[in-house]
Amino acid sequence: MNLRDGKPFDPLHHIAKITNDLSQLIPLGVLYFANLPRLPARGIETYEDDEWLWLDTPYTNTNVPLYSTVNGARSVLSPILTDLSYLIEKLHIKATYKITKLGKFNTAAVRIYSVPNDVDGNRFIEDHRIKFRRGKTPQWHENKYKAIMKNFLAVLDYSKEHWEVPEKAIMSDCLIFSALYEFKPFSSKSLGIGPYYEEQTLDSHITRLIKCEPFLLNNKLHQDLNLETRLAEVYGAINFQIGPNNEVLSDVQRIFGLKSDLYNYQKESAAKMFINETYTFLKDMPYLVKIRRGSKMFYFNTINMTFNLHPEYYTSPRGGILAENMGLGKTCICLALICLTKFDTSETPEKFTVSDVHDYKIQSLFDQCVRHINRHSIPWKKHTNILPDTCIEALKKSPGFFYLKKNELPERKHLSRARPIVLEKKYLLTSATLIVCPDNLFRQWCFEIAKHLEPGALKIYYAEKLGTLPSSMELITYDIVLMANSAYVSESPDTSVLSKIYWKRLIIDEGHSMNQRSTRAVELSKELQVERKWAVTGTPTAGMTKLHMNETSETNSSRYTVKRAFSAKDDLTRLGLLVSNFFQIQPWANNQDLWNKIVAKPFISNTFNSSMSLESLISSLIVRHSSDQIENDVTLPPLYHKPVFLTPSYHNKLSVNLFVAVLAINAVSSEREDKDYMFHPGSKSDLRRLVTNLQRATFYWTGFSVDDLESMVYIAKLCLDKNSEDGSASYCPEDIKLLERSVKACKIALADKFWRTVSTIHEMNYFVGGLDNALKKNFQINKLSFDISVFGAPQLYSMQKFYFKKRFSSKEVIDERIQKFADEFWNDYWKEAAKKNAERVKKNDGQAINISTVGEELEHQEKLSLKSSKKSSFEDPNAIKSTNGRIQTLSDNSSASPTPALNSRELNRNSRLLGTSSAKLSYMVSKLLENTFSSVKGIVFFEFEDSAYYLSEALDLLGLNYTLYATSVPKDDRAQKIREFSEAEGAHTLIMDLKLASHGLTITAATQVYFLSPVWKRSIEAQAIKRAHRIGQKNPVHVETLVLKGTLEEEMYRKRQVVEDELNVPVADDNQIRDYILKFEFLKVNDTVPFNEFKSRSDTGLSEINKREFDDVELLEPSALKIKNTVHWNVPLFGKNALEKQSEHGKNTEVTPKVDFSEQGENLQGHF
Repeated sequence: MNLRDGKPFDPLHHIAKITNDLSQLIPLGVLYFANLPRLPARGIETYEDDEWLWLDTPYTNTNVPLYSTVNGARSVLSPILTDLSYLIEKLHIKATYKITKLGKFNTAAVRIYSVPNDVDGNRFIEDHRIKFRRGKTPQWHENKYKAIMKNFLAVLDYSKEHWEVPEKAIMSDCLIFSALYEFKPFSSKSLGIGPYYEEQTLDSHITRLIKCEPFLLNNKLHQDLNLETRLAEVYGAINFQIGPNNEVLSDVQRIFGLKSDLYNYQKESAAKMFINETYTFLKDMPYLVKIRRGSKMFYFNTINMTFNLHPEYYTSPRGGILAENMGLGKTCICLALICLTKFDTSETPEKFTVSDVHDYKIQSLFDQCVRHINRHSIPWKKHTNILPDTCIEALKKSPGFFYLKKNELPERKHLSRARPIVLEKKYLLTSATLIVCPDNLFRQWCFEIAKHLEPGALKIYYAEKLGTLPSSMELITYDIVLMANSAYVSESPDTSVLSKIYWKRLIIDEGHSMNQRSTRAVELSKELQVERKWAVTGTPTAGMTKLHMNETSETNSSRYTVKRAFSAKDDLTRLGLLVSNFFQIQPWANNQDLWNKIVAKPFISNTFNSSMSLESLISSLIVRHSSDQIENDVTLPPLYHKPVFLTPSYHNKLSVNLFVAVLAINAVSSEREDKDYMFHPGSKSDLRRLVTNLQRATFYWTGFSVDDLESMVYIAKLCLDKNSEDGSASYCPEDIKLLERSVKACKIALADKFWRTVSTIHEMNYFVGGLDNALKKNFQINKLSFDISVFGAPQLYSMQKFYFKKRFSSKEVIDERIQKFADEFWNDYWKEAAKKNAERVKKNDGQAINISTVGEELEHQEKLSLKSSKKSSFEDPNAIKSTNGRIQTLSDNSSASPTPALNSRELNRNSRLLGTSSAKLSYMVSKLLENTFSSVKGIVFFEFEDSAYYLSEALDLLGLNYTLYATSVPKDDRAQKIREFSEAEGAHTLIMDLKLASHGLTITAATQVYFLSPVWKRSIEAQAIKRAHRIGQKNPVHVETLVLKGTLEEEMYRKRQVVEDELNVPVADDNQIRDYILKFEFLKVNDTVPFNEFKSRSDTGLSEINKREFDDVELLEPSALKIKNTVHWNVPLFGKNALEKQSEHGKNTEVTPKVDFSEQGENLQGHF
């Protein structure tokens, strides 16, 4: 016998006392039944209402014979009533019923009550359930309970009115179940099969439970949205809220030490961050749904399908994610927060109080005061102006601290045997904030600090490079410790001075790096002891990337939001890592699997309340204003964005047509089958590479060799000559036409002397007019006419170097020096060319088509002849060299006209750069020349390195100032490059790799932005534009995207304009783009001039630019004439700017270095 307080105790009696007390139960809803069985007796009346009876035997005993009151047939309980009996027997619910007449028949209304999981005495109920398992496992019963409860919740009537007066529901359009079914033996497998009415989502029914709504047969349930859409809606629902009369908001109106005036939204963000740091809140666990019934509050667990009287909580962290959009001054907001809390010191956590620390010597009252002030984090620094120096010194020398015992230290998986056992570890309290930023943003943080803070307002320690940090006693005296990420991750969690401090605050700039599973930065941030944590990023996850653009074009204004394509599952995983690893919110910090169980999986399964609970959790972390809130506060200068459709140059057309020919010959020769076919799923990587190179060809392409084209012609002719058994052509007329056009495209290129030369030496063709014959003969690579010669950039640069040094020398000196100078140049040039081409042949990156593979589709003899096809002599650069080391041109064997004396300066002084073989390069030269004379700074974004190389080459020749910001620039130097551009006087161009333009950089010095090609992903384009169009920009920003007409680029641009969502597949995988490529559209090649002039459309109001008289000895400058909105440039080869550029390089000036094709690999050529 059980005894309690010395008296007999009966658990069943105690259980009955609990479950028969309706005041301790949770009222859920009502069910309605007809076709009731003949009852042997009435149920036992409830205490509350004698009209309502306990639902009891025989309903809960399926072995007792039941008979229908309609026809008297032997029956069994219906499935819903059988399930109800199971729940009653297992004490999950209690039920009462009431009989109502409906015409000739009786109808029963059944009230359902849930027995709360946390009711007083619940352990006795749990013991009862364990004892009566009927041979089944606890997991079996748990699964049956969930299935049955889910089915019940879908059909219960939750109306308050029907709970009180069920007759109203019975007389209306309600759901009435039959109590009995035709007899069949009972099986436990039939429990919880459901559904009782029809397959429905649970969400709307839990909404009915919350709102106390009845079940109506004409209920229309909502359609499920896809996972990404639902998560995007959660992100979109995050709304910044702070009361206008909030006391903290009044404190940030004027912050000591901050010299910049904050926008209202920045003040609100700083205030919200302060509130998040100062106050922690108990938040309901995400799986709980709060429900009210009159004065009674209870909670529904959506995972376990149970009901509780009291909620489970998690505690919001002291910190969060500052997620204001790009360009809205997140750095300034962080500095404002630091200034606002400058005198706050980290406080000893409650469980690590130092009350039990004993002092082993008697202390003076002075020393006791110092100890008390620092150990209790009293902000004494705000009173330094009235404290004696002796007090200040004593307070500095005796900082507060606490100890962590060994069993309280964070456990690490990988422990070194050599590591000493630490019994306890001492942590110093501090008012310092540790800021970690990417290496390339370190200098920008320094710049922002100088820009926004009063001199001396904060004491700052800068740690940009790897090295030994000061002692922990010294570090805690600073207000800010700013570290570059590389310096931060070099620290060891065990020995670093960072790990000896209980930091007041940790700020991780570009904090989305903290959503990784395991990196050095993540592990170190997890190990450090920090009171407050902030991740600063405009893109906490991919799905939260939103860039609000307000563009104006020539025809209309466009306001839109760029949303990045994302995977909801990946986003949920990354959010979980932020919550568990970085913020270390319990219970997820101790058990990361819980995130998946109680947040991610319910959301993916669209469990009720999963969206609202996720929104609540994220909202407690995120500090972010909506675009409407920002626009009410600040207006950026206008943003003008337009496409510039350029007519392809002669060389562009040749290159594009050759790519089309490759695709066409491949399609026909492979018969569009198997992996030989470029569009076969197994050849996806080959197609992507080809399409990428086709994009490159819209700027300039020299990756095809003469041998490639001859092989293509040979294969095409084999296909054309191939006949079927009946003697007819093997291919359809359309394919024959494709082959003929492909052959024509190859032959046009093979017959073009300019193409043949650059396909060997890989130089940009520059066309020059009015040059002296001596210079032409010694440096030209080709010739268009008597007056117009063709040069590569190295040849032009060498000519400039010679001219600038010798232009005042006598004819005798010049005649003596030019031959020797040219010989030295060409000797070095050919050595470099031979090296590059040897590497190129070795890697075989110039092979256009796998000839042996194509041959499998042809006859055996044809295949053999393919393998023995002749190699073109033009593959070897030596083949185009003349005996004197120059490049052979038609002029070498032609009768030369009389050569004027070279020291006749006027001829060479007036020589002109007429244009290039690239439409885009000629256009960009024109635009950047215009910027030069308007003293405008601009950014040129490139996607492919070869285009950046050719552009920088041209700017060197013209002497225009530029800064290259690319992956080839060491990370340590990149911040200096941005500073160099921003601080440069007058016009300057930043040539920037698009891959490096996505995060953090502020480049408001630029007002002109150019994209050398359309950007497939709008989010990447928008992020790049945000480098210039952001807070701090005072002038309108003009953006141009160059698009080559009639090419793949135009199709890409138009596709991107009409598709609102992010294009989340590579260009080559997009169906519309593939369909376009499969049209095999050749460009018409009917140009009479093989180069594009330096001209562009312009909005400048001037009809002439830089038109002035020059002295006889003065070097000329570019000038322009505007005709019908088009500016035509006159560009001297030996101009003043070019001389200044060469002078900057000094005596060590060498030929402009060539791109290493062997190292660039497929970045520049091959694999077409």
